[in-house]
Amino acid sequence: MGQRHFQERRQNEGLAEGIGPIFKGLYYRPRLMGRCGKGRLFCVDTYAILFSNTFSIEKTTLRLFWFQWVACAASRIRLIRGNAMSRKIAFILISMLAVLSLVAACGKSTTPSSSTTTKASSSTASSTPKATTTSAVSSTPKATTTAPPMTSAAPKPSQQEQREEAARKEGKVVLWGTTGSEAPQYLAPFIQRYPWLKVEIQDLSSEPLAEKVIAEFKAGKHNWDLMTQSEEMMTVMPIRDLVTPYEWPNVVGKWPASAVGPDNLYIRNHVTPMGVIYNSKIISPADAPKSWEDLLNPKWKGKTAASKSSDEAPLALAAWWGKDGGLDWDRSFKFWEDVFKITQPRVVSGYTGPMQTLLVAGEFQIMVYGSAGSAAMLQLVNKLPVEIAAMDRILGKSNTYSISKNAQHPNAARMLVDYMTSTEGSTLHSEVSIKIPLNPKVTNSKVVDFFNKKGQVLNISKFITKENMAKSSAFWNKLLGL
Repeated sequence: MGQRHFQERRQNEGLAEGIGPIFKGLYYRPRLMGRCGKGRLFCVDTYAILFSNTFSIEKTTLRLFWFQWVACAASRIRLIRGNAMSRKIAFILISMLAVLSLVAACGKSTTPSSSTTTKASSSTASSTPKATTTSAVSSTPKATTTAPPMTSAAPKPSQQEQREEAARKEGKVVLWGTTGSEAPQYLAPFIQRYPWLKVEIQDLSSEPLAEKVIAEFKAGKHNWDLMTQSEEMMTVMPIRDLVTPYEWPNVVGKWPASAVGPDNLYIRNHVTPMGVIYNSKIISPADAPKSWEDLLNPKWKGKTAASKSSDEAPLALAAWWGKDGGLDWDRSFKFWEDVFKITQPRVVSGYTGPMQTLLVAGEFQIMVYGSAGSAAMLQLVNKLPVEIAAMDRILGKSNTYSISKNAQHPNAARMLVDYMTSTEGSTLHSEVSIKIPLNPKVTNSKVVDFFNKKGQVLNISKFITKENMAKSSAFWNKLLGL
């Protein structure tokens, strides 16, 4: 009997080999094993196993300690010999022990103190792999911490994207100014790029433009967003009431410093060359004026014209003849008085349209002061008999861009002016309108080469001030009888 009991005991111990706190994954699996009455093997997983599958040990180090204790207790219980009732009692006791242990562990705080953590760490050091050993420095095991999934934040829209979205809501942009009839050509890339943005253009010469803008301002109307205007007319307009400063990202620090107007209110985008214009079909290059003084020849009497738009002409020649950066007003005033006295020019308006038609038709032969850019366009593009008198220098005046202080479509206006000051916009504008661009990135320009052959351009922009323009305009209007 003793031998049989010994053999059964060894057999049961063999079946229970390895039983104890066995670590699998993240939980312990204490198991009670033995034989039933007729030699059938039974295996009972305690409730500790069931619940440890549901609650991860990463919740608290204290729970790990309780699970280990239950596992150790279960591994020490041997098969209870006796009837079925005895085995049931054993099963119930172990199950109750496991449930109570689990409830006690789960009911504790999930943020144990560092001292409790230290105990759990030391008590499991011998039987737990290092990957899950809890450090006494941190209250939460690093190896088993589950972080919430990281979601990448949507990239912030760029300033250009924000501006385009705002311009899309505005729907259109209104451009007023000395754009010329060719404006749709040099604005074509912009219009094609933003088909949802309507571009309204009103082409006006300098004086009517200034009058209209001022009149609407006084009436409280704000119908334009972007203006292109000659600089001399900007000096007679209340620009601080009309236009708003802008950072001009394509210009500031990239173009010559002289291209930026006062307080960033406007920029000078191109130079319009000015000079003596004549009908090359009637006057041969040999007989054409070679200097300003050649206009004083009596043979030109009744064959010349002067434009109302040329009110900067006295200032231009005062700069031409000035020395050491000064202005020779006396010489300029005397010259123009003689020109009007000798040639008796007819008075015309503007530099384009009807004036060009009259010149080409021979109604007059010489424009004593006109737009060399417009003349070059007639010659190069339209193949009409219009020529620029060849002198050692060519006068030039700047044209400006500015944004309305009360623009109804401010974002669209900034988008348009950014295009017009870009290398693409500046190049196309120069080629189509025959203007000398101030954008230094415009290279291999046929227009620049054309005027370089006519003479060096003298840009009078630095002399265009409110005081100088007032003096020049008063004298010119007096000559015209206005």
